[in-house]
Amino acid sequence: MKCSIRVDDHATGSNHKVIDWEVEADGQEEADHEKVVGWNVDAMTEEDLEAAEKLWRELAKERAYLSAECTSDEVEHKAGWCQEAMSSVLIATAKHIRICGRSKRWWNDDIKERRKAFGRENRRPNSGEAAKRKAKLQKSIRLSKSKMWSEYLLNLRGAEVWREAR
Repeated sequence: MKCSIRVDDHATGSNHKVIDWEVEADGQEEADHEKVVGWNVDAMTEEDLEAAEKLWRELAKERAYLSAECTSDEVEHKAGWCQEAMSSVLIATAKHIRICGRSKRWWNDDIKERRKAFGRENRRPNSGEAAKRKAKLQKSIRLSKSKMWSEYLLNLRGAEVWREAR
């Protein structure tokens, strides 16, 4: 990553100076920030998990184990293979998800049910329950967001603290 700041003194029509700020990142890091893709492992059924385990065993049985005397290149090669193999197993058995800026990671089944209940009560004329259900929904959302944020902060390492969360 490379950062540069430059101040220009050309006429701007005010007493302010123009400041150019440029950040260059390598391609891989930039691609990671644009979108996060993954698999919904939590939604996998027992049959899906069994199929994934069976597929993993089929792929892994053809691979030799690393010995204690292996080189760093061998470890790097094996790690790359593991990543590719795990991706192919998940593509075959788990639902593919794409997380974007509009995704709500904190949204869960409890909030979904409370929102439905609030919507039903809110459509009824002169219902005193709607305010109570709205308060419960808002409390659930606040708790869920707080829990997600705490988990996110616990899982950060090093320079990741300064990376934008999408």
